[in-house]
Amino acid sequence: MRTILKNLQYLLSRSLIFKVFEKGKIYLKSHRGYNPIVIYQMGKVGSMTIYETIRKYTENPVFHVHFLSPNEIERVSKKYTKAGVVREPHHMRDSRLLSNYLKASRSINWYIITLVRDPISAKMSHLFHNPKVHHQYLFDEEGNLDEERALNVTYKSLMDFNPKSDFVCNWINNEFCTYLRVDLYQYPFNKEQGFQIIDVDKYKVLVLQTESIDKALVNALKEMKIINDDIQVIWFIEIDNKEFSKMYNFVKSNIKVPDNKINEIYNSKYVRHFYNDVFISKKIEQWVN
Repeated sequence: MRTILKNLQYLLSRSLIFKVFEKGKIYLKSHRGYNPIVIYQMGKVGSMTIYETIRKYTENPVFHVHFLSPNEIERVSKKYTKAGVVREPHHMRDSRLLSNYLKASRSINWYIITLVRDPISAKMSHLFHNPKVHHQYLFDEEGNLDEERALNVTYKSLMDFNPKSDFVCNWINNEFCTYLRVDLYQYPFNKEQGFQIIDVDKYKVLVLQTESIDKALVNALKEMKIINDDIQVIWFIEIDNKEFSKMYNFVKSNIKVPDNKINEIYNSKYVRHFYNDVFISKKIEQWVN
C-alpha cells in the first residue's frame, strides 16, 4: 500500500494540476513577503544541508535543483529511465516545475543559492553517488566494482581532466550562466569570507563555498535577509549507497595524482576565481604524488 501511495504521489507531482497549484503557492507567498528560494548547483556539493536548514527556519518556498535548462533535464531524465528508476528524485520534480516558470515570472523576486567545491573532491564524490545511474562505466561487464577498478577508473578520470570540458569546472557556464544569464565570473568573489552576494535584476544570488558552510552559511543568510537571527545548521548525512560510500572513502584515501595534472586542475579559471592561494596550496599538497 505504501508503495502504491508513493507511486501515486510521484505521478501527481508530474501532472499539470500539481504544477498550477505549486506555482500558485509561490505567487501568493511571494506577495506576502516570502520570496521563493532556489538552491541551484551541481550535485555533491553539500546542497542538502542548505536545503534542510532553510526549510526548518523559514516560511519561504524552498526548491532544490541541479538543472533548469530543459535539455539538461531531459538528458538526466533519460539516464534514470535507462537505469530502471521508477521514481525520479525530488530535485527532478523541482526542476520540471521551475524550468519555465522561474524566468517567466515577472512580478516575483527570487533568491538563488549556488555552491562551489574543490573540484577533485566534487568529482570523486559525484562518481560514487548513485553510480549505477550516472557512471555505469565504473563497473565491469559483470556489473562488479572492486577497489582496484574504482581506483583505476578514478585516476583515469582525473588524468583526463580538461578545464574546457570538465563537468565541475563548467557547470557554472553550461548550466547556471546559460539558464539565468548571470555570469558569475563577471563578479568578484570574497575568497576569505567564503561567500558573495550578487544582485541582478529579479535575482539575489548567493555563491557559497561548500568548505565554508560551517563558518559562513548563517552570516550569508542573514546578509540576504532570509533569516534575522542566528540558527543551527542542519547537517544532512546521506545514509544510502553505503557500499559506494566505502568505495569513495577508499579511493579518497589512496588516490595520488601527478603534480603536473594537479597543477592544471588547481590553475583552472574555476578554482582561481573562488579559492585563495592558501586553500589551493593545501589541496595540491593533499592530492599530489
